[in-house]
Amino acid sequence: MPAQETDRIHSTILVIEDSIPLANVVVGMLEELGFSAKAVKNSEEARGVLGAGAVQLVISDIELPGSMNGYDFALGLKQERPHLPVLLMTGNPVRATEAARDFLVLAKPFGIWDLNAAIEAALARAKA
Repeated sequence: MPAQETDRIHSTILVIEDSIPLANVVVGMLEELGFSAKAVKNSEEARGVLGAGAVQLVISDIELPGSMNGYDFALGLKQERPHLPVLLMTGNPVRATEAARDFLVLAKPFGIWDLNAAIEAALARAKA
């Protein structure tokens, strides 16, 4: 097995998405790409996962219910964990433009290869 595939098996991606069907689709794509993935519905649940284990990448919807939207949560992560890559996703072009000043943004709907390219870009950006 190539080193990149081995790295993926040991890489956990946290998906923050309030739509359960969409979260399941994204997790399925990530697993097909060779990653381990866990989905949560909001920033509060995400904090629990981040505190409990190693996460190599966070993929979050920008518009989330609860006390904090995905963009604000990502800004907080950028301060707390500057080396943790964050990839945002949204179907709202205005929100995508705003968030793109600070993060890579994946436009919904997207396919598996778009997701893979965005992950590679987010991981490369974090190493730079």
